[in-house]
Amino acid sequence: MRKSVIAVAIFAMAGPAAAETVQLYAAGSLKGALTDVAKAYEAMTGNKIDAKYGPSGLLKNEISGGAKAQVFAFANMEHPQALRDEKKSYGPSLRAQQIVRARETRSGGGQRDFARSHARSRGKARHLNTESRPVLGADYGLTVINGAPGSAQKFADFIMSSQGQEILMSYGFASGQ
Repeated sequence: MRKSVIAVAIFAMAGPAAAETVQLYAAGSLKGALTDVAKAYEAMTGNKIDAKYGPSGLLKNEISGGAKAQVFAFANMEHPQALRDEKKSYGPSLRAQQIVRARETRSGGGQRDFARSHARSRGKARHLNTESRPVLGADYGLTVINGAPGSAQKFADFIMSSQGQEILMSYGFASGQ
């Protein structure tokens, strides 16, 4: 009896496990989708996602300069290679770590509008039909930064999970799996 009382007292003093915060750096074009992915992950785990969104190249430069990012979701597959060359991350395996590919669609809406401007800026605009509607051919990827805690890898795994991919697809992205 006494041992069980001591065990309960020790457990009570320890309290619940502290929630961890994961620092996400992500392309601005993923903000809506990854905000919802983060909310779902936070509800499931109790961990917090602290996100910073912006141009992938600028975020990559911040990470190169020592920013405390733990997960990096980007819109240019050259960025993880640069971080890998700097030994900041292992870099993604394109097949395993590609999170989304923008859906090629002729329907209207914000995603196509983004696709039009992003494709033009990257020189990848293509025409799908005689109406000359450009679509995006960009790949979005994901990498976990070296030295990040296990919670960062768990968040990356959640993004890659069927639940995370479903949220991304609801924003007009096609699964990268």
